[in-house]
Amino acid sequence: MNLKQYLKNVYELERNVYALGLVQGEMRRQYNQQPKLYRIEKERAAEDASILNKCLGITGIIIVGIDAIAFLQMIINGQGNGGGILDLIDDMLNTFFYVLFLTVVFIVGYALIYFNYLPYVRDKRIKKENEAFNNEIRKNNAFAEQQNALILYENDVEKRKLKIQFDSVDKLRRDTHAILNKYYALNIIHPNYRNLIAISSIYGYIDTGMCNQLTGPHGAYETYEYMSRLGQIITKLDEISEKLDKIMQNQQMLYNAITRSNDMAKQMIGELKAIKVANVESASAIKAIETSTYQSVEYSRMTAWNTEYLKWIDILSR
Repeated sequence: MNLKQYLKNVYELERNVYALGLVQGEMRRQYNQQPKLYRIEKERAAEDASILNKCLGITGIIIVGIDAIAFLQMIINGQGNGGGILDLIDDMLNTFFYVLFLTVVFIVGYALIYFNYLPYVRDKRIKKENEAFNNEIRKNNAFAEQQNALILYENDVEKRKLKIQFDSVDKLRRDTHAILNKYYALNIIHPNYRNLIAISSIYGYIDTGMCNQLTGPHGAYETYEYMSRLGQIITKLDEISEKLDKIMQNQQMLYNAITRSNDMAKQMIGELKAIKVANVESASAIKAIETSTYQSVEYSRMTAWNTEYLKWIDILSR
């Protein structure tokens, strides 16, 4: 059995499964991303001026007017008719009580104006201002609703395009993963090392001649565990994004797989957005999406590789 060729094929299959999974993850993120819509502003509530306030206010104005006329008449005509001291006192008392009465009436009338008519005038002014404000809001909201309808339509088209490509990527990923499982079913690789990170390192050790076998002293497994204990390599996928520089120095095979996968995901998503279709459900639109330049090249390449990988299984198992 050609161990190096076997590991090379497993490494490439793991790399392709990872790359396609990354593409699918980016597609899911794009699919679930909510579009940014124009804000719909709220109109100001209409505050109708109370008719009762208006009536009470006008009543107050009338009362104050009559009261002012009475005061003026009293001043002009006077209240005294001459006579003795008792008549003078009587006139003064009558004048006092009359003035007190007019004063109370004036206060009542003014209170009616202050608490009713003035708020009525203010409410009328506010109502006019609110109407002008609401007219502007309605105009802006009409534009926002029109733009939002367009944004939602374009977002729906983008989601349908993503769904078509996602299904295509998913099929290729499942096919590739099935072939990978057939390679692992040969039981050449221990189950503990059946993942992209471990395979990348182990293949690197064998390919460079650093190790000649998988097991035993100085074998690829022992070297991998030793490097892991020293902290010179990462062994978890969730550490990839944080330690890419370290991976580039100590795990070149893994670094190549990651950077290639990232570039592949960006290229596919970018090219998908550039595809303009009138009807995303039409056969021509679906074909345009499935056969976009970069995607078509990558899919053709991976499909051809999968065919070759299947041929190698019989050869490697002999």
